[in-house]
Amino acid sequence: MATLKDIARETGLSISTISRVINDPSSTRASEESKRKIWKAVRMLGYVPNASARQLRLGEGIEQVPAAGNKILACLTTRPFASTDPFFNEITQAVSSAAIQRGYVLKYLISSYNMDPREILKSLTDDHIAGIIILGKAKTELLVYLHQHFNVTIYCSLNPKENFRYNQVVCDGFSASKAAVQYLIDRGHKKIGYVGELVDEVRYKGYHSALKENGLEFSWKHIVESELGMDSACDRIKKKLQLNDLPTALFCANDATAIGTMKALKEMNLSVPQDISVIGIDDIEMSRYVSPMLTTVYIPKTDLGTVSAQMLIDLIEEHYSSVMKIELPYTIIERQTVRRIRP
Repeated sequence: MATLKDIARETGLSISTISRVINDPSSTRASEESKRKIWKAVRMLGYVPNASARQLRLGEGIEQVPAAGNKILACLTTRPFASTDPFFNEITQAVSSAAIQRGYVLKYLISSYNMDPREILKSLTDDHIAGIIILGKAKTELLVYLHQHFNVTIYCSLNPKENFRYNQVVCDGFSASKAAVQYLIDRGHKKIGYVGELVDEVRYKGYHSALKENGLEFSWKHIVESELGMDSACDRIKKKLQLNDLPTALFCANDATAIGTMKALKEMNLSVPQDISVIGIDDIEMSRYVSPMLTTVYIPKTDLGTVSAQMLIDLIEEHYSSVMKIELPYTIIERQTVRRIRP
């Protein structure tokens, strides 16, 4: 990953000058020629600020970074542990990179999980924030509340909002989940379980819909309710699944859950995919390095972040009145964790 030192070597400018321009594009303490060199090097080297240093949960304080006039953006996540979630990390890195290229700074990355919207608002009104991207599954009430107080907002999620009159950049988690389950069905699986969240979750609804459309039995014995994370999935799998009545395959609501599931199955002396197949959704980097490599649904995380940032900045600068919804495609990634069952 490129650093400020790399940009300094490329441009011949001091690190202090480079930092000043990146954090405050409107600064008059650098010439236009120096700014041009810096932004050219940023794009060429793919420099991205260390967003992870700003991944702080609401209530723990917010890191203060140099302001960029009225060109400050915020990301609000709806997961409790988004700071350690590789799915959200990839999206926010893309947001930050796209923002920099347009002269903006992603200053805040906050988790709103189980927090009162008024507390969120209080934390974000200390600065003149130009726009907010809400990442992850969010209640409509929260989105409406934030839009009332911040004119420019983007909703970015796998849980699209129907008949929603605000801007969205989404990948349809319902359809992606149906495709994952259909992939299992097409390979001969008829006894398919689910691991993940259930309440107001489109991935669970997609799983259920795929079974129904194919005339397959739904069984609560094969439903493992779990938070979307490795530890929770590993623990819940070992407590819920019965060795004498296993499904032939499990659809996991994200890759972290799938990896935790694979760990639990191994500890139960079950082999993937020989004893039980596993498919995830997201295609995080780790899915290529577990053994066996995880079959999953690729979600365009970088594109979600980049398009969200670009749309947000366009709305800030152009003051569009029309509402936009951009839907990005998903793709099945075949690897090693799903076996074909012969008739």
